[in-house]
Amino acid sequence: MLTIVAIGLFLTACSSGNDGGSVSGSGSSTVEGNVSSITMAMLPPLDNKEYSLAGFLKSLLPVQSAYADSTVEGVQVGIGSLGTTTNSSGYFRIDGVPPGTHEIVFSKNNQTARTSVGVGENEIITMRNVRMQGSQARVENVEHQPMGGTPGTPQN
Repeated sequence: MLTIVAIGLFLTACSSGNDGGSVSGSGSSTVEGNVSSITMAMLPPLDNKEYSLAGFLKSLLPVQSAYADSTVEGVQVGIGSLGTTTNSSGYFRIDGVPPGTHEIVFSKNNQTARTSVGVGENEIITMRNVRMQGSQARVENVEHQPMGGTPGTPQN
C-alpha cells in the first residue's frame, strides 16, 4: 500500500510540470514549507544471535533505537492528487490547493508521516520546520497569509 501511495505521489510530481504543484485556479491556495528532519524508529536487526533470556525479551520490544536522517531532499509531499518533492534544502511548494481541511502526506525511504492543515480561499500557507517523527509529521509553525503577500512572511 505504501509503495502505491509513493508511486502515485511520484507520478503526480513528475506530470505537473512546475515543481510538483499545479496551476492555481480561482479560490485555490498554495501550501509551502520545509522539512527539517526525519526520525524513524528502527526494528531490531533480523540476524540478532543473542540467545539469552534478556536478549529474547529485548527482541520482543518493537522499537530499540531511532536515527535521524539528515537528508531532507527527496521527501515526497502530497495533498490529495497534488504533489511535489522537496529540494536540497527540504523546501516544498504545492499550488492549486482547494479550500478545506487537507491531510498532507510526507514520504521517504518507506516512511510515511501525516498531518493536516486548514486551507482558506486564495491563501499562502507556510509550514515551518516539518519534522517527520514515525507516522506523525510535526510542524513548528503554520502561517496563513492572503495571496499577494510575501510567502513565508507573517501578516501583521
